[in-house]
This record gives sequence, C-alpha cells and structure tokens, in this order.
Amino acid sequence: MTDQVRVRVYGYGRSGHAYASRLRNRGYTVAAYDLVDGTVALVDGERDRSALLAVLAVPHGEDVGGALAAIDPNEVPVVMDLTTQSPELARRNAEAWRGKGGRAYHAGGSNGGERAVRAGASFLLVGPRCDSPVWRVLRDIGHVTEYETAEYAVTLKLCHNAFLVVENEFARQLARLCARSGIDREDLEKVIDDGPAGRRFGDLTALRHLQGGYETSYTGQYAAKDWRYFQELLGTAGDTAFAFIDAAELEHRLASRGEGPWV
Repeated sequence: MTDQVRVRVYGYGRSGHAYASRLRNRGYTVAAYDLVDGTVALVDGERDRSALLAVLAVPHGEDVGGALAAIDPNEVPVVMDLTTQSPELARRNAEAWRGKGGRAYHAGGSNGGERAVRAGASFLLVGPRCDSPVWRVLRDIGHVTEYETAEYAVTLKLCHNAFLVVENEFARQLARLCARSGIDREDLEKVIDDGPAGRRFGDLTALRHLQGGYETSYTGQYAAKDWRYFQELLGTAGDTAFAFIDAAELEHRLASRGEGPWV
C-alpha cells in the first residue's frame, strides 16, 4: 500500500527531483524540501505531519547538518542520506541524528545518475542495514546493496566516484593528445571500445596485479564534485599519485551543474 507511505526528500536539485519523481511514480506520497532564503522549507507536495523516512540529496556533506536540524525525529524517525560525503562526516551526521533522538541514520550514495534513478535502475549503497519498511522504499528507487556501517558504504561511494573522475580526466587528455597528433577521435573511440580496455572492473590489469598479475592499468569517464572527500581518504599519499587531476578545474567545471541552492 505505497499510496499510504509518506516520504520526505530534502534537497530538490537534480538528484532530489529524480528521487521524488521515482517515488511518486511508485505510489508514494512525497513532500520535497529545499533551502529558500536560507531556510529549509516545503517546496513541492503537501505538508505532512509524519513520514516513514527522509531522503537527503543535498550538494555537500557539510550541508547535511542543516537538513538534519530541520527534521523532527518524532515526525520522521529514519534518515536515508544519499549525499556524497566523507566517512568522518557520515560519522558526525549519524551522531547528530542520534543525539536528536532519531531512530536510524543511513548513509552511502546512489550510482548511475539522475536518469538511472528515474528509471529505477540506480544502484544504492547503504549502511548500516535497513529495517524492512525502509528497505522496500529503497527497492522502489533502485538496486540496493547494504553494508554494516555508513562509513563503509560512503567509502565505496567515494571510490566509485574517484574512479569515474580519473577515467574521465584521462580520456579527455587522450582525446587532446590524439587531436594534436592528427588522429580522428572516432578512431580513438573505436580502438578503445573494441580493445581490452572495455573489460569489467574486476578484469582490469591493475586489479590482476594486486592478485599477483602483471603491472599495468587503464582509467576512463566522469563523476563528482566531491573529489576532495576522496583526497581525505588518500591523505598525503595521494599528493603525487593523482597529481594529473586538477581539483580546482574539476570544481570549476562542475560547479554550475543543476539549479537551485541544494544541487
């Protein structure tokens, strides 16, 4: 009886719109909230007095605290935070929600992008494990993989996004190199698509090397504005390993995506 289940969405940018649209199409009653003149306010749907859970889709992990502060745990006991963030932020946000008297805080992320969410084909990474009513809501959004802690799920989300960032930057530089060498980009794309670079992640030579195989690797496509969270995981070891990623340029290119204050 999904038409009787109420869900709130906090953050009404691209991701928030996609989650709300998908849930409404599946029969849920959704109230969407966003920042309006610096205040968290209802921007779409009818005002509710209670909901099963709140789905957070705000732009940065640092924005989660403001959303949590606006939620009454007596009205919405469970938070599903799909905001990309660092493990440390997820830990602090979980503690903040617990301190308010919230029943459960889950974090992780959604892989696949806005279109995948709308089609029900996204992949949700969630920790810790959910109770059955919340799990059923998530299954109506996409495929769900649960982990024991929020920090574990968040770390995997950062690794996914970092892989896409590196892949995209490398592909862009390859295309520039070929253009300078007079090589048609369609030929480059065909060679990459037809060659062994198209293998699944577990078959990459870098992974095989870790298991005793030979030493080489490849990278390729795009992801998130949260590269700095991944850098926190790397510490000083990442200073040289990922020097070819220009974090400032990444932030500049991705800053204008979407619309609204929470995107």
